[in-house]
Amino acid sequence: MGLSGVNHEARRADQPQASSLNFLQGDKRPKALQIAPVNRNPRHMLFLVSILLKGLFALLECAAGIAMYLTPPDFVGQLIHFMFHNRLVADPRDPLATFLLHQLSDYDVTRHAFVSIYLMLHGLVKIGVVAGLWSEKLWAFPIGISALTIFIIYQMNRFFYTHAPLLVVISIFDAFIILLAWREWQAMKQKAP
Repeated sequence: MGLSGVNHEARRADQPQASSLNFLQGDKRPKALQIAPVNRNPRHMLFLVSILLKGLFALLECAAGIAMYLTPPDFVGQLIHFMFHNRLVADPRDPLATFLLHQLSDYDVTRHAFVSIYLMLHGLVKIGVVAGLWSEKLWAFPIGISALTIFIIYQMNRFFYTHAPLLVVISIFDAFIILLAWREWQAMKQKAP
């Protein structure tokens, strides 16, 4: 206690420190270390969750492509045959087992290399799209929307040859992300000076 009868230690504890006033004075930290304000708009949160899921799926695609590239084509066929042999014994008309074994009948080294490289490249491009959309840079939105549209066109083209329902599911999810990205892009353009 000083002569005035005031406890200076208590007053210092009540006063905000200079570092907590940064939001008033402007954050002096490098831009990369500054925390952006959180947008709690449900549409924006749905957009972020969907591109996060897309990014995780893209990482799985890359991992699957690498794993497939590193395994011999015969191993893939043996693994699928091992996994679905019991299903075919129980039901010789099982659609999933029949489809996979039919796909394996013309599966060769060339197709194995194509599928593994396609998965890796497809995953890498989608990781780039997700990173661009996540950064919320205006230039990333038309590029991301265009890339996803090209993927949908290719996936639907492949669907007409393979009839793989997974391609339709992935395309619907891509279309949903395109819709969210379009709306997010339009909202950002309206806010931009």
